[in-house]
Amino acid sequence: MNLDALQNASQSLIDAVQFQVEKDLALIGFEFQQTHYPHLAAMLPELSQALELAGQEKPDRLLKAVVRVDLNSNQWKKAQNMPGLRADNQAKAILLRCFQKVYSRQQRAS
Repeated sequence: MNLDALQNASQSLIDAVQFQVEKDLALIGFEFQQTHYPHLAAMLPELSQALELAGQEKPDRLLKAVVRVDLNSNQWKKAQNMPGLRADNQAKAILLRCFQKVYSRQQRAS
């Protein structure tokens, strides 16, 4: 699944994913600058920039945050080795995993 397929996600789902990302990446001090985003892909530039900075300044904390996101080492390595910018691929992997966590939780609740 890619982020383009999630363009029509509800605002409440997008907000929940935003909260989950912030919660999981609290170890690196990450918070989104906006209160609401129109879709999940709109979060990527900000998240990518934060991951790039954290990778340079706080690599140990970043790895602990990745564990909190619940990406295993193989998934993380795969994201790092994909074509394109490393931080962009990492941001996509984190955003999709957080989406999966939120979506699964909402499905179990209904």
